[in-house]
Amino acid sequence: MTVQAAAEPILRIDHVTKRFGGLVAVDDVTFDVKKGEIFALIGPNGAGKTTLFNGITGIFPPTTGKIVFNGREITGAKPHQVAAFGIARTFQNIRLFEYMSSLDNVRLGQHCRMHAKLWDSLFKTPAEHREEQRVTDRAMELLEFVGIERHTHTYARNLPYGSQRRLEIARALATNPSLLLLDEPAAGFTPQEKVELMGLVHKIVDQGITVFLIEHDMKVVMGVSRRISGAARPARDRGISRDAALGGSAGCRGYQRLLRPRSSAPGRLSQHREWRDRRPDRIERRG
Repeated sequence: MTVQAAAEPILRIDHVTKRFGGLVAVDDVTFDVKKGEIFALIGPNGAGKTTLFNGITGIFPPTTGKIVFNGREITGAKPHQVAAFGIARTFQNIRLFEYMSSLDNVRLGQHCRMHAKLWDSLFKTPAEHREEQRVTDRAMELLEFVGIERHTHTYARNLPYGSQRRLEIARALATNPSLLLLDEPAAGFTPQEKVELMGLVHKIVDQGITVFLIEHDMKVVMGVSRRISGAARPARDRGISRDAALGGSAGCRGYQRLLRPRSSAPGRLSQHREWRDRRPDRIERRG
């Protein structure tokens, strides 16, 4: 990958704000995610991180601002449209089809890339047979890719917790995304599972997929991410989330011992801080 390609943004968040009545959950957020990188967003609970993911994927469209993906503005697009554009996600709380097998969960993830029509299914046309076989083969490849092929025909509800997390990643990858959003993928993992997760994330990036993750475990964040931004905690005295902007140093204070930046005055996103990992033992603060 050339330096020029690596620097090209795949996702641009431009002055995005999300309000729920009088509550400002995301306030004037601006940043870019570059193609081919692993970008991490850190911050305390309630800082608006998952709300930002929901805004990107069309669950809760932004109140103001723009979201641009691969040069196309997708602000306000429906979730199924966002998936078709090439953005997939996992959820903080696992959302699988519990009474479907692992294989069927992943097969279902390919729905937005399938072309067979209703009459193809009714009359069992050759094209429909070929597509079903292709979908099944791809699902098997993804189950093997994430390391749970032994659970192919097991109901999702009967899988171990770590395997459920991996299954959700496989289902997201089944949409053939260019950008994968991971919402706290290491939550509840054992130390060994976290190491394996970091390896899986690197494998995903090697497939040409950009990864944007939210995570609280700093060992995971520092182990996989090339760039890190921090989200500030809401201002309780105002009763709204006015400071829930990326990189506000107020939200990063809890991580100072690990990131070791110098503290600065709390700021909004226009003053956000970004850390770039130059080598494992050195973090450079930019902003």
